[in-house]
Amino acid sequence: MVLTLSLTQIFLPAEMQELASQSEVLIQDFVVDAPLDKVWAVVSEHDLLRRRMGMSMVNFQFRPVTEGGSMLEGEYPIPFGKAHFYERPYEWIHCSYCLGTRLFDQGPVRYAFLAFYLEPVHAEQTRVKAEMRVVLKGALKAIVLRKLQKAALNFPQVIQELARNIQSSQPQSFEASLSPRPDANRKQHLLEALKKLEPFHAQIEAVADYGARAGERFLQRLRPYEIADYYNLPRQNTLAFFLEGTQVGLFTLNWDILCPACRGAKKQSRSLRELEKKVHCEACGINFEVVESKDVELSFRFAGEIAIEPAPIYCIGNPARSPTIHVQMPLAPHEKRKLSLHLPGKTYRLRDMKQGHLLRLVVHDKGLAELHHADLERLRKQNEVAVQPHLQLHWENTGDQWQVLRFDCLDPHHDAATADQVAALPAYRHLFSDDALRPGMQLGVGHLVFLFSDIRGSTQLYRELGDSKAFRLVQDHFALMDSFIRKEEGSIVKTIGDAVMATFLDEEAAIRAAMTIQKYYEEHRQDNNLAGLKIALHSGPCIMVNLNDHMDYFGTTLNICSRLLDQATDEDIVVSGSLFQMPKVQAFLSQQNITWTQDEQILRGFQGTKTFYRLKLLRTMPKRLIS
Repeated sequence: MVLTLSLTQIFLPAEMQELASQSEVLIQDFVVDAPLDKVWAVVSEHDLLRRRMGMSMVNFQFRPVTEGGSMLEGEYPIPFGKAHFYERPYEWIHCSYCLGTRLFDQGPVRYAFLAFYLEPVHAEQTRVKAEMRVVLKGALKAIVLRKLQKAALNFPQVIQELARNIQSSQPQSFEASLSPRPDANRKQHLLEALKKLEPFHAQIEAVADYGARAGERFLQRLRPYEIADYYNLPRQNTLAFFLEGTQVGLFTLNWDILCPACRGAKKQSRSLRELEKKVHCEACGINFEVVESKDVELSFRFAGEIAIEPAPIYCIGNPARSPTIHVQMPLAPHEKRKLSLHLPGKTYRLRDMKQGHLLRLVVHDKGLAELHHADLERLRKQNEVAVQPHLQLHWENTGDQWQVLRFDCLDPHHDAATADQVAALPAYRHLFSDDALRPGMQLGVGHLVFLFSDIRGSTQLYRELGDSKAFRLVQDHFALMDSFIRKEEGSIVKTIGDAVMATFLDEEAAIRAAMTIQKYYEEHRQDNNLAGLKIALHSGPCIMVNLNDHMDYFGTTLNICSRLLDQATDEDIVVSGSLFQMPKVQAFLSQQNITWTQDEQILRGFQGTKTFYRLKLLRTMPKRLIS
């Protein structure tokens, strides 16, 4: 049984105020030659800072608290004993400030407080105020104080060097840890080992450089999209590189279940079949069910001769570990706060760690300029509340216990290779064709593009050519379809009779594949004995499931696509109205040698008419393209 503690009983407000007033205060105020977001990437990663400062490694464990969520308990060795502490949940506002407080019951420290306050000077400079407060005791008091004073003096230089190493304009999570120069021996070792994946020249060089420069923590969880973006490589090719690497023992593959609150990786499985439905997040102190594919991410680790030992931990509760939490605010009993917030995202969830979800916030220029705690009950009756990007928060903790308040950003996470994206890729389906969710489990997919095709007059084809010859012809057709679809990074999910169901992540790629297929069959109609090919496209949400031990999809989106195929002929490509109207699709079609007509029909099994479009390839370029 795990003992539940209480923030209110450990962090007594009156005692905390008294300790703060008795503290030794160490302050460094300096300017860093880097923009605000780069400096934030450094100061929010306290694990990295403590490591660079030469501070002690810490053994942490999460302890659930009565106030909701959890509290960190930690200890580390010191001469003649150990130091033991409780850490209050970190407080931060993204790109503004972050602070941590520890209360010790063993060792020479009684109270420790570390904070960084940031203020932009101009576009390329940021003012940093680093504040350290400590209450020391015992025989080691003088030694510990000198060590802390030395660490404080090093803050300007260390933060400046770390910020200088960040190259991208919008830093990725690992960039603050990158060494300016790779470890030459480590890089050469990686280059030699990765030669097994010879066709992926760019990825070999990039991953070898990353493996020789990135911090140990990030080398335990290689995220292919992050690496691809940093080194300007195609995402899907880079993911294919890692997938191929698992086949030759260079990487191990992990499916990470992400907490819907903090987005941390909470449970790992070696296959989709091993995913568990119910998971516990120690950091947030919540149990949750895995229902969305976006909450399952694929990552990798170095394996075999290039494996890396797990990294030691210096600090685990800092903002960098929870990048989607924009604000985390511990409030003492009956404490009042007035905060100025900048919300750069589009959607947020205001959450109390004990009560759970309070409000869904949508950022809009005409939203509320101020959000008051007194209005909470009235606002909770709304599905969502519009607030301005620059928001004044007026909050009061009216209870007798500590309250931990959060603003969680709910915007899509584009740097994660999520289960829906990976399962739709040809490389994964080719190498892991037998990996599927366990029977009975399903995951919601936010958006996929589907292509359905069918050979017109196939019954007559079998009658005229005979079963054997017709069957071989259909198999050749499937191979040809697969080549066209794979070329556009799509995957054939299944074939039924002579029909094909394929998925794509990109709408433009799906339409380009359909046009290429239709053009080929138009040009080779007399050669292949096929009467014609019907094609329909639609996109939207669906459900990912296990069917006959293979990954499959179900839902209204697929049903609509199937019904649209009934409306298609071998002279057009039927595209649903919603897919056709997407700006990306419109931009692509405007450059193609096609014409189109709008149609409306009642689709079998659906009420009301559905709008769709018939695209027709032209042999000569028309004077006017799609308007």
